[in-house]
Formats: sequence, structure tokens, C-alpha cells
Amino acid sequence: LKGCNLGPASINLLTNALSSCSNTIEKLDLSNNNIVDIDLGQFVDMRSLALSDNDIGLKGCTSLAKLLRNHESKLESLYLSHNAISNESAIILTDSLSKNTKLSMLWLDRNKGITNSGWLALLKLIFNSSSINNAMQSNHTLSYLGMRTIADIQTVDLALGIDDANLLHASLGMNAKMNKTSVARQKILCSHARGNLNLGGSSIVTGLIPRILAWIGDHSYETFADVIQCHQLPFPKARLDTIRLDAVLRFVRDKPDLCSYINIIPDNLEACQRGLQYHWTCARRMQVEIMDL
Repeated sequence: LKGCNLGPASINLLTNALSSCSNTIEKLDLSNNNIVDIDLGQFVDMRSLALSDNDIGLKGCTSLAKLLRNHESKLESLYLSHNAISNESAIILTDSLSKNTKLSMLWLDRNKGITNSGWLALLKLIFNSSSINNAMQSNHTLSYLGMRTIADIQTVDLALGIDDANLLHASLGMNAKMNKTSVARQKILCSHARGNLNLGGSSIVTGLIPRILAWIGDHSYETFADVIQCHQLPFPKARLDTIRLDAVLRFVRDKPDLCSYINIIPDNLEACQRGLQYHWTCARRMQVEIMDL
């Protein structure tokens, strides 16, 4: 039904008809139909809903938020390109996705009203690095925001700044993975690497510490390497090594008992680098010992 100029009245009739229909319709394209702002909360059985080019704004996003909060909603793809979505509307949509584990694709490109605060809300939804618990409870499902062209990517880069924009791109890539436990782990490790939180100061189960140190300290572990290397222009090896060393240093300084015979924990990166091989060996040895128990 794309481009049929149906208008709000016709769409309301269609919505009522669909709600009473015995057969389930899973895909519907209502793009370019002058919908503007209408009640869209009844499309609970829809898996793909296209609403691009409709001037949908605050009222329409509030209606969609109701749908996205509904635990019975099956919606996996939502097309909202080229509408009248503002920061306020984007935040409303973002809030509705905090517990949503179905929607994986959300097209928000060419919505010029979304600027810094709107994109920041989306980043915080996907990757809240303020604490271990918040990183674990971030949305691990949403993996696409409609950034298809260089212009789309540049819009987000300008709104967020290159660092947060790269983190958003990397987080969407993490969410594309099927194993959500692995995704949560990556986000926690990334939060530590970026200095947003310190795993060394947390109450982590002792048996996990050697594995965490091994993940951080060994560049062959794709989990940590991929998280650090999230920038459009890859970091040079020296910068990666500095990030990795700093991450290990902060962890070990808060838990000096990990390597009991070291009486003085290094307080700079150079000292850390000199002793880092020992810490890695120590972590690996403890990991083996724990696995052998």
C-alpha cells in the first residue's frame, strides 16, 4: 500500500479491519501515505512495518512506543525514515525499547530533527557503560538504525562526535551477534577499556578474574580486540597496546592479591608493561588451576 495517499481516515479503517481479521498479516508497507500522527498500537502481530515518508511526529511515536512496550508485539523491523521525528520523539521511542527483545532493525535516517540528545539516548539504550549492571541490562537486540549512506553516517558523527559515534556503530555490530551473553560480556569489557568503569573495583566472582585478565591482556582474544578496534580508522598497534595495558593495570592495582609475591603494584604504563607478561602468565596459570579443580 505504499504511496496510495490513504490519509489518516483510511488508515484508521485499515487498522480496525486488521484488528478483527482472523488471518495474520506479518508485513505491511504504509510508506508515503500522509499518515502524520495516528494510533498505531494495534499492529501487535506485525513483524515488519514500513512507515517512511509520512511526517510522523510526537503523537505517532508515542503510539508506536505503546506498541513497542507491549510484550505481545512481534515487530522486528520498523521503517521510520524521512519523518518528522524530533529528539523528544526519539527519546520516547528509545524508552519503549529498554525491555524490548524483538525489534532488531529501526530505520531512523533522514529525520533531521534528531540531533545530539536523540542520538545519545539511542547510544545509552544500546550501550549504557555507567556500571556493570547497566551494561548487562542494555538493549542487546537492536542492531540497525538505518545508516545506509556516507551522509547518514556523517550526520550521526556530527551529532555525537567521532568517539561516541564509533561506539554506537560498534555496539550495533555487537548486537548483531546471536549469543547475547557474549554481547553483554563485550560491552562490560569495552566499558572497562574505555575507563567508564573499573572491573578491578567490583565484586566479581573470583573464579572469573583469570579469564577476564586473559581476555584483556591477550590480543588474540577476538572479543576484546574487536571492542577496542571499533573506530572507522583503526587504531595503530601502539595505541591498542596502551589501551590494553592501562586496562590490565587498573584491574591489577585494585586486586593486588592476584599476584601475591608482587609487593608494589606499578603506578605507570611503562612499569606495567615490564611486568605485564608475568600478570598474563599468572592469570593463565590460575585459570588452568581453577579449571582443574
